[in-house]
Amino acid sequence: RTAIWIGIIAALVLLGALAQICRICRAELHRRQAEALVEAGAYAHARKLYDGIGDAEGVAHCNAMQAEEVYQEGKQFLMAGDCEGARQLLASLGSYKDTAALLAACGWQEALAHEDTEALIEAHRGFQSLGQNSTCQDIIKQISERLFTQAEELAAAFKLEEACTTWE
Repeated sequence: RTAIWIGIIAALVLLGALAQICRICRAELHRRQAEALVEAGAYAHARKLYDGIGDAEGVAHCNAMQAEEVYQEGKQFLMAGDCEGARQLLASLGSYKDTAALLAACGWQEALAHEDTEALIEAHRGFQSLGQNSTCQDIIKQISERLFTQAEELAAAFKLEEACTTWE
């Protein structure tokens, strides 16, 4: 009778060990699949796998990679002159990198129409951060010309401090 109980306990221990080995193997398989998905750029699916195995570092890495991808795509839209497309992409990024400046750049046409000096200055900074793209340079030129005109008008009204701030 004791031998039967020892056999049952041994079988249960063996089953527990086999179950743990299966969990470890499955987690490793999911980790490898997630890594392959990250390499392929399928960050959302990889994040689900990492989350399923409790890998917080993998989830964070997927989030960072996806944010960078959206950020770069938003910059490409902005450099191509598609401000609305860029705004839609960049708005989801919150405070990621210089997203705030790029979003301000997205509103440059509205700022120009409303002669909003502060918004134009922010848009100018946003486009300057994009580099030497010809579309960006054309927009920078338009914004600069409007800011210069505003600075001249302020200087003519003897608002020299505001004129200097506008033109800087």
